[in-house]
Amino acid sequence: MTGSYPDSLVLHLRYHRWASNTLLQAVSALSPPVLLLERGTSFKTIPQTLSHIYTADQVWFSRLTGYSAGLPITDRDFALSPFAAQWNDLLDRYVGWAEPLTPEEWERSIQYRNSEGKEFSNPIWQIALHVVNHGTAHRAQVVSMLRQSNVTPPNLDLITYYRAPPTRL
Repeated sequence: MTGSYPDSLVLHLRYHRWASNTLLQAVSALSPPVLLLERGTSFKTIPQTLSHIYTADQVWFSRLTGYSAGLPITDRDFALSPFAAQWNDLLDRYVGWAEPLTPEEWERSIQYRNSEGKEFSNPIWQIALHVVNHGTAHRAQVVSMLRQSNVTPPNLDLITYYRAPPTRL
């Protein structure tokens, strides 16, 4: 591995942005019946699952920076293009926020309350990796939904991202 561990953390936040954008592009080709079809996953539809990832990204970014990025999106008001633009803006903010952090800043702990009001404290680097991992888990659910609809999903593997030309990184 080249670079420092802060560089690696930024790289993984860039991966999160790339994978989310790649999946949004694939989903944009779906018809409304396929997009809104209820399935047996934790978030029944593709928009609900994407909205969950986005909302979690918002919550964590707010905890890290104090910046609030907008409201969650429901199936009822889900419009892919504005949703994608809003999420892309947030993902760009993550990368822009992370790039100048020093190793000491990555080690700084953030105090926060979870959705149940319980207090926690984690270093920024752990939160950043959690954001990436959480997104990966739920993007995999959307990939499964695409396969259930006989749609070939994009390859979102981390190694695929590593192999990408530097302009995509």
